Amino acid sequence: MKAKSLIFAIAATALLSVSCSMLKSATTSATSAGTSVGSAIASIYAQYKQNGKIDLSNLSNILDIATILNQVGGLSGATSSFTNEFAQGLVSGSQNLINSSNVSSIVSKLTSLASIDSSAITSAAKKVENGASTALSSANTDVASAVTALTGILGQLK
Repeated sequence: MKAKSLIFAIAATALLSVSCSMLKSATTSATSAGTSVGSAIASIYAQYKQNGKIDLSNLSNILDIATILNQVGGLSGATSSFTNEFAQGLVSGSQNLINSSNVSSIVSKLTSLASIDSSAITSAAKKVENGASTALSSANTDVASAVTALTGILGQLK
Protein backbone atom coordinates (compact mmCIF):
# COMPACT_ATOMS: atom_id res chain seq x y z
CA MET A 1 0.00 0.00 0.00
CA LYS A 2 2.86 2.37 0.79
CA ALA A 3 4.34 1.68 -2.65
CA LYS A 4 1.06 2.72 -4.35
CA SER A 5 0.90 5.87 -2.23
CA LEU A 6 4.49 6.71 -3.06
CA ILE A 7 3.93 6.15 -6.80
CA PHE A 8 0.76 8.28 -6.64
CA ALA A 9 2.62 11.06 -4.82
CA ILE A 10 5.44 11.01 -7.39
CA ALA A 11 2.96 11.05 -10.28
CA ALA A 12 0.99 13.92 -8.71
CA THR A 13 4.18 15.92 -8.15
CA ALA A 14 5.27 15.34 -11.76
CA LEU A 15 1.85 16.38 -13.07
CA LEU A 16 1.82 19.51 -10.91
CA SER A 17 5.33 20.38 -12.06
CA VAL A 18 4.34 20.06 -15.73
CA SER A 19 1.17 22.11 -15.17
CA CYS A 20 3.06 24.90 -13.43
CA SER A 21 5.68 24.86 -16.15
CA MET A 22 2.97 25.19 -18.81
CA LEU A 23 1.34 28.09 -16.96
CA LYS A 24 4.68 29.86 -16.59
CA SER A 25 5.35 29.30 -20.29
CA ALA A 26 1.95 30.78 -21.26
CA THR A 27 2.54 33.77 -19.01
CA THR A 28 6.03 34.28 -20.39
CA SER A 29 4.64 33.98 -23.91
CA ALA A 30 1.92 36.57 -23.25
CA THR A 31 4.34 39.00 -21.63
CA SER A 32 6.89 38.53 -24.39
CA ALA A 33 4.27 39.07 -27.12
CA GLY A 34 2.99 42.18 -25.34
CA THR A 35 6.51 43.54 -24.97
CA SER A 36 7.21 43.02 -28.69
CA VAL A 37 3.96 44.72 -29.67
CA GLY A 38 4.53 47.61 -27.26
CA SER A 39 7.99 48.20 -28.67
CA ALA A 40 6.68 48.09 -32.26
CA ILE A 41 3.87 50.53 -31.43
CA ALA A 42 6.35 52.93 -29.81
CA SER A 43 8.56 52.76 -32.89
CA ILE A 44 5.68 53.44 -35.29
CA TYR A 45 4.42 56.21 -33.02
CA ALA A 46 7.72 58.09 -33.25
CA GLN A 47 7.39 58.27 -37.04
CA TYR A 48 3.62 58.88 -36.88
CA LYS A 49 4.13 61.82 -34.54
CA GLN A 50 6.46 63.48 -37.05
CA ASN A 51 4.42 62.84 -40.22
CA GLY A 52 0.86 62.56 -38.93
CA LYS A 53 0.37 59.24 -40.74
CA ILE A 54 1.85 55.77 -40.94
CA ASP A 55 4.44 55.75 -43.73
CA LEU A 56 3.90 52.48 -45.62
CA SER A 57 7.11 52.91 -47.63
CA ASN A 58 9.22 52.89 -44.45
CA LEU A 59 10.80 49.45 -43.91
CA SER A 60 10.84 49.86 -40.14
CA ASN A 61 7.11 50.58 -40.10
CA ILE A 62 6.37 47.59 -42.32
CA LEU A 63 8.42 45.31 -40.08
CA ASP A 64 6.78 46.78 -36.96
CA ILE A 65 3.28 46.25 -38.40
CA ALA A 66 4.23 42.66 -39.27
CA THR A 67 5.52 42.16 -35.72
CA ILE A 68 2.27 43.48 -34.27
CA LEU A 69 0.10 41.29 -36.49
CA ASN A 70 2.22 38.22 -35.79
CA GLN A 71 2.13 38.74 -32.01
CA VAL A 72 -1.54 39.61 -31.39
CA GLY A 73 -2.90 36.24 -32.53
CA GLY A 74 -2.91 34.95 -28.96
CA LEU A 75 -5.40 37.64 -27.92
CA SER A 76 -8.23 36.07 -29.91
CA GLY A 77 -10.20 34.03 -27.37
CA ALA A 78 -7.51 34.52 -24.72
CA THR A 79 -8.06 34.01 -21.03
CA SER A 80 -8.12 37.09 -18.82
CA SER A 81 -4.81 35.95 -17.34
CA PHE A 82 -3.17 35.88 -20.78
CA THR A 83 -4.68 39.26 -21.66
CA ASN A 84 -3.46 40.80 -18.39
CA GLU A 85 0.06 39.47 -18.92
CA PHE A 86 -0.01 40.72 -22.52
CA ALA A 87 -1.11 44.16 -21.27
CA GLN A 88 1.75 44.26 -18.75
CA GLY A 89 4.20 43.45 -21.53
CA LEU A 90 2.57 46.10 -23.73
CA VAL A 91 3.14 48.81 -21.13
CA SER A 92 6.71 47.67 -20.54
CA GLY A 93 7.57 47.32 -24.23
CA SER A 94 6.22 50.77 -25.06
CA GLN A 95 8.24 52.25 -22.20
CA ASN A 96 4.99 53.50 -20.63
CA LEU A 97 3.79 55.24 -23.78
CA ILE A 98 0.91 52.82 -23.31
CA ASN A 99 -0.19 53.12 -19.69
CA SER A 100 -2.93 52.16 -17.25
CA SER A 101 -5.30 54.79 -18.64
CA ASN A 102 -5.20 53.56 -22.25
CA VAL A 103 -4.02 49.93 -22.13
CA SER A 104 -7.51 48.35 -21.98
CA SER A 105 -8.69 50.23 -25.04
CA ILE A 106 -5.50 49.44 -26.91
CA VAL A 107 -5.66 45.72 -26.07
CA SER A 108 -9.24 45.72 -27.35
CA LYS A 109 -8.16 47.28 -30.64
CA LEU A 110 -5.22 44.91 -30.92
CA THR A 111 -7.56 41.96 -30.39
CA SER A 112 -9.46 43.07 -33.49
CA LEU A 113 -6.21 42.74 -35.45
CA ALA A 114 -5.80 39.07 -34.49
CA SER A 115 -7.76 37.86 -37.51
CA ILE A 116 -5.84 39.91 -40.09
CA ASP A 117 -3.67 37.96 -42.51
CA SER A 118 -0.15 39.36 -42.20
CA SER A 119 1.18 37.71 -45.36
CA ALA A 120 0.80 40.86 -47.51
CA ILE A 121 2.77 42.87 -44.97
CA THR A 122 5.45 40.19 -44.56
CA SER A 123 5.77 39.94 -48.35
CA ALA A 124 6.04 43.73 -48.63
CA ALA A 125 8.80 43.80 -46.01
CA LYS A 126 10.79 41.28 -48.03
CA LYS A 127 10.30 43.36 -51.22
CA VAL A 128 11.46 46.55 -49.53
CA GLU A 129 14.49 44.73 -48.10
CA ASN A 130 15.31 43.69 -51.66
CA GLY A 131 15.25 47.27 -52.91
CA ALA A 132 11.64 47.97 -53.90
CA SER A 133 10.74 51.59 -53.19
CA THR A 134 7.07 51.23 -52.30
CA ALA A 135 5.87 47.74 -51.62
CA LEU A 136 2.86 48.13 -49.38
CA SER A 137 -0.44 49.60 -50.40
CA SER A 138 -3.47 50.40 -48.31
CA ALA A 139 -5.50 49.12 -51.27
CA ASN A 140 -5.01 45.66 -49.75
CA THR A 141 -7.93 45.13 -47.34
CA ASP A 142 -5.83 43.53 -44.61
CA VAL A 143 -3.28 46.33 -44.80
CA ALA A 144 -6.03 48.97 -44.74
CA SER A 145 -7.65 47.33 -41.71
CA ALA A 146 -4.33 47.16 -39.87
CA VAL A 147 -3.45 50.78 -40.68
CA THR A 148 -6.90 52.02 -39.63
CA ALA A 149 -6.73 50.16 -36.31
CA LEU A 150 -3.15 51.22 -35.66
CA THR A 151 -3.93 54.85 -36.50
CA GLY A 152 -6.71 54.70 -33.89
CA ILE A 153 -4.26 53.30 -31.37
CA LEU A 154 -1.60 55.90 -32.16
CA GLY A 155 -4.17 58.65 -31.79
CA GLN A 156 -4.65 57.59 -28.15
CA LEU A 157 -0.98 58.00 -27.29
CA LYS A 158 0.66 61.18 -26.06
